[in-house]
Amino acid sequence: MRPERLRELYEHIEPDLYFYPAIDPAASRAKVNRALHQPDPDSIADEP
Repeated sequence: MRPERLRELYEHIEPDLYFYPAIDPAASRAKVNRALHQPDPDSIADEP
């Protein structure tokens, strides 16, 4: 699967993850980012 397609599919389902309280959307996004070898934007410290 192409990485950009995986990201597209995840972004499509992410808004509906609240239907599944056992799934943490932020943690799931971080896992997708790790699988794609991309940094998780929420874990990057803000630089001054």
